[in-house]
Amino acid sequence: MSQTHENKTLLILEDDPLIVTQLGAQIRQVLPGVNLLSAKTISEAQTFMSQHDVDVYVVDINLPDGCGLDFLSDVKTAFPEALTVVMTAAPMRQTRRKAQELGVTRFLEKPFDLMSFADLIRCLVVPESVAGSNHFHVKLKGASLVEVIEIKCMSQTSAVLEITDPGGLSGVLCFYEGNIIHAQTAAHTGIEAMAEMLSWKAGSVNELDQNPDPGVVSIHVQWQHALLESLRLLDETPA
Repeated sequence: MSQTHENKTLLILEDDPLIVTQLGAQIRQVLPGVNLLSAKTISEAQTFMSQHDVDVYVVDINLPDGCGLDFLSDVKTAFPEALTVVMTAAPMRQTRRKAQELGVTRFLEKPFDLMSFADLIRCLVVPESVAGSNHFHVKLKGASLVEVIEIKCMSQTSAVLEITDPGGLSGVLCFYEGNIIHAQTAAHTGIEAMAEMLSWKAGSVNELDQNPDPGVVSIHVQWQHALLESLRLLDETPA
């Protein structure tokens, strides 16, 4: 397929018309030429899926005629490379786990920031649009580390990021060709280290002037699974 967003198709499966309108408006601001479809039921979405080559699916879980994750299971069976975003107002651990098993790209808890959502969709539809962001220093606020991780992975980057929090804690995330291969803090390694860094609600991300060592690997799953698993661990950690 062509990599221009004008040739891309995105399907929103959501039964709340206000949410569909809000999401659609944000998407059109960052991707004005994208082919945007919306369905209120799984049945309607299945019809669209049979008629269009959908690149990205944005799916609510609780729908009038079934569960959005069951629909995504069918999507992944038919189109294993499809990019998928799940959104729900009632997140549960078993829901996250099933989403992880399906290889969902991002799990969003309602309400979520619409501008961040639009940036996520832009990165999914046109990943090379962020490929030039190789060296940067950003301030962390809220869940923005998740967004940094997604951007680095979707742009197929190899990089080493140093994460620090205002209290003096620090850690590193190593990316190799779009996957997270290693995470390290003073207390943890691997997925546990990712979860610890995601718990830091402020601080900064700095890209180091060095290449990752592909021989140092503490994370052995695809980046989507690593991110979802670290968020699951974070949910289970007492406040």
